[in-house]
Amino acid sequence: MSEHGGEKEVASNMSSHEPVSKNKSSRTIRTRNRVTKDLIISRLGTFLLALLAASVVLLTKRYDLESLIGSAIGQKWTGDTLSNSQDSQGTPMREYAVCTRHKSGIYTVEESSVSSEETSETRTTQCLVVGIDGIILSTGSIDSIKESHPSIRPTFLPKHAIVVPGLVDSHTHIMEYGWSRALNLDGATGVQDVISRVREYVLKKEAEGMRFDDTTWIEGVGWDQNKWPGWTGGFPTYKDIEADPVLRGKPIILFRIDLHAVWVSKRVLELCGKLPETVDGGEIIVDTDGKATGVFLDNAQLLIPRPDWSVAQMREFYQRTMQDVLSLGLTAVHEASTIEPMIKVYKMIAEEGGLPVRMHLMAHKPIGYLGDDIERFDHFGKHKRLHLRSVKLITDGAIGSWGAAMYEPYSDNPSTSGFMLISTETLRHDIHKYLEGGWQVNTHCIGDRSNGILLDIFEDALRGRDVQVLRPRIEHAQIFRPDDLKRVGELGLIASVQPKHATSDMVYANARLGDRVKTSYAYRSLIESGARIALGSDMPVESANPLVTFHAAVTRVNATGQSPQGPGGWYPDQKLTRHQALKGMSIHLLPN
Repeated sequence: MSEHGGEKEVASNMSSHEPVSKNKSSRTIRTRNRVTKDLIISRLGTFLLALLAASVVLLTKRYDLESLIGSAIGQKWTGDTLSNSQDSQGTPMREYAVCTRHKSGIYTVEESSVSSEETSETRTTQCLVVGIDGIILSTGSIDSIKESHPSIRPTFLPKHAIVVPGLVDSHTHIMEYGWSRALNLDGATGVQDVISRVREYVLKKEAEGMRFDDTTWIEGVGWDQNKWPGWTGGFPTYKDIEADPVLRGKPIILFRIDLHAVWVSKRVLELCGKLPETVDGGEIIVDTDGKATGVFLDNAQLLIPRPDWSVAQMREFYQRTMQDVLSLGLTAVHEASTIEPMIKVYKMIAEEGGLPVRMHLMAHKPIGYLGDDIERFDHFGKHKRLHLRSVKLITDGAIGSWGAAMYEPYSDNPSTSGFMLISTETLRHDIHKYLEGGWQVNTHCIGDRSNGILLDIFEDALRGRDVQVLRPRIEHAQIFRPDDLKRVGELGLIASVQPKHATSDMVYANARLGDRVKTSYAYRSLIESGARIALGSDMPVESANPLVTFHAAVTRVNATGQSPQGPGGWYPDQKLTRHQALKGMSIHLLPN
């Protein structure tokens, strides 16, 4: 179900955080009953509860099942076709059927003749027939399957199990997710909690023999000053790091949860040398004396001489991420902001047969046009699962660091309205050139100004072009002026949104945006404009678990069932139905 080109996505089991089994001899589809506590306590709809209780087997009608990977078949992924295409005596079977005990347990994501908030809205069936090549041949009731395929002996899934299309995450950062697991600062309650975690990490690594110097930095990610109880300041400073004797003098760089701001130590500031007073598309935070405090926003991060990741490190990060991706049942991922060294590593891994899911790369270059430097490819690697035919442009920052480009100043910080990371002229030139070259253009836009500018550019650039073929996307599509919100669908754009951002940001978004919040995170309004929406996680910024994404989309509450507007959800008119959310994680990622 690739949004980039429509490959048929694999099926998978979505058990909650279970590791991939390494029992290669297992030949049956297995489901597990493990359910994560944090999701049980959430106020989930009947559909999601069933999904959790059954540890769902995910299948996709008419799609390639060659990788019923990991926990779905109880074996380490090998790239082989579905392994239970044999009967109990080991005799090869031409076809087999998978059925649920009830008549409507398989959700095909086709439109039903009944469309109501009180119904599933999705066509359902009881059985599906799979050919020996791993392709779903047909669906229907058990009686119809027996009539059309009399030689087939159906396999029944456990009671209450349901089947849904293989889920796709439309916006991920695969390398960064694996990297972030080493020194994870997510959930820290304040400066001292962050410092404590960093100190513990450093002491552990030094005990293992690691030495930190100007070529080996301490890197962490995940802090969020907006969620520190009692915190009234803007950003922390290098002095907070220097106050700890274990950390003093070491090169330390700590990324904010959204990766749009970094907090560095005094040693890193020294390595930066003389800093400019201003940065196009970024900011160096300074104190009242005009001296750098150790926080760099957006393009200002490019001034930091951070050591590049080695190939070995990137491989390690990738493997760490894939363990979670497989355990969560994702069948394909769209990798955002893939720079050239990462592309080379992904190609190496693909050639070795190391891609267990389909991966669609968005090529990215921090500065400059890359269409002449990067080659597009499809179905690359041993198992033909790696694709690159889109580019990622980044226009602005994030609201968490007051960097998203707004038409008017932030309500809680009138000194700034954010900033564009790229000039309008350059953005217009590059988008026209990419579209002329046949590239899919995926553009990061969060603020209402960046979204407005992008819509103006696309209105001109798409004139006379086949938008259904080019399939341009707005990544995040977060804040709009009311009239611009309607234009997204009118222009035929795909809105690639991350529902968990809404439930994470809702604790401060009202104060930061004021009345503008009413047309922010407006997923239902985007659909009503005629836009197709794609749902993603933005891992590691948010949880990689597709159930978390689904839950946020349909409830707009946090894990405890609450929101600033109560248990009914934050701006509940923007909730997606379960049908809309499921389509946004599956069929909406196919071409029209």
